[in-house]
Amino acid sequence: MKNFGAAVTTVTIGPILSRKSCIRISTQRNYEGSLVEFTCAVREGEKHESRARSALVGLGSRDGSGDGTKCSSTMRNLSSEDNTMQKPRWNPAARLAAIVSLSVLSTTSASAATDPVSTWNTIAIDAAETAGQLGAVLLATVQVRAQHSKWSRPINLGPVVNSPSSEIQVAITHSGLSLYIVSDRPGGYGANDIWVSHRVGQSAPWGEPKNLGPVINSRANDSGPNFSLDDHWMFFASPRLGTFGGSDIWVSYRDDVTDDFGWQEPINLGPNVNTSGPEADPFYFVDPTTGQATLYFTGFNRPGGLSDWDIFQSTQNEDGSFNPAVLNTELSTPYRDTRMTITNDGLEMILSSDRPGSIGGIDLWVSTRNSPTDPWSPPTNLGFPVDNAEDDRGPSGSNDGLLLFFASNRPGGAGSDDIYVSVRLSRPEHRSTKPEAP
Repeated sequence: MKNFGAAVTTVTIGPILSRKSCIRISTQRNYEGSLVEFTCAVREGEKHESRARSALVGLGSRDGSGDGTKCSSTMRNLSSEDNTMQKPRWNPAARLAAIVSLSVLSTTSASAATDPVSTWNTIAIDAAETAGQLGAVLLATVQVRAQHSKWSRPINLGPVVNSPSSEIQVAITHSGLSLYIVSDRPGGYGANDIWVSHRVGQSAPWGEPKNLGPVINSRANDSGPNFSLDDHWMFFASPRLGTFGGSDIWVSYRDDVTDDFGWQEPINLGPNVNTSGPEADPFYFVDPTTGQATLYFTGFNRPGGLSDWDIFQSTQNEDGSFNPAVLNTELSTPYRDTRMTITNDGLEMILSSDRPGSIGGIDLWVSTRNSPTDPWSPPTNLGFPVDNAEDDRGPSGSNDGLLLFFASNRPGGAGSDDIYVSVRLSRPEHRSTKPEAP
């Protein structure tokens, strides 16, 4: 997996100055958790420098500072060091109070859909009359820092992966080379089938999705694929013949992890996991410290739940069997709480929910903890640009935690629901759920 850093962009406000001689005046400020450096390049001269400093103070800095260095119209990366900035004091008298928006945009390129790690996010800054009066070029370099993880604007995976039908769930293998998709596209065996798209390398394009075939797919709804760390086992939900009622959690094994069509006959996980009601959305997590495996899944109006879809969990024994499932009270609400993805360290979960505070009907929410044995924190809405006014659901994270795949019916897709991917811009700072010592 390629490394990536903070995004860099040049934003022009007002006429571009001559490069013959200019003074660079810079300042830094926090903007909703982001550390931003603004550099104003102006013509050399006391009058221009004074107005530029005033403008930068208006952007919210505690003071304007000029380093007195002659410069061309270039930009400088911020240090990756942990620089703590005090909350800015806005100066309403400053003439640059005409800034009207700060929105996160995505760079679109031919490689965006196939290699989203190389896709840079940019910060666009729009200003009005004062910028024109200054006749300056503002050069913004942004290093994202936040209380929890920040994500890029989602990228649609395009017409090869997505279809005019609905792609409602997605799961990427730990190798990062196979993308499993739940879709009702033509050519399936039932209402929703599990399909797989393969690529030959991390930066290669995704291939045409293929149906997993009748061993995995049935005449009903087959959904929720998830994989063990070694990619030998696939957990999924299905109401096929042999269930305890409704949809049950099943598991299938394959000998060759590179063979996406080598899955063996699925095994029902039994009555400690499955009930007479519907179960779905399995996620198999192994504590990296203790080796304890826990199966998270959802149940609809299940005994012991709160109502609607709730999140349950069951620990696995040495012999491979699962203990009686219990409700996860930290994550469940009386609302619809469904499919989740957990980072390999067990410190972050992203789940789907329509609980109060959602931007759209169903949103993605994030919960964190300081260790795999700690309780989960109250989930926080991922917010814009990941969540939007429509439904965003079915998340699946990459093995390194840098990519978030999910389904959305936002405008601009190929069908009713499409698969999107978002790139992590900063690592989460996990919040403790325990009271601090006095």
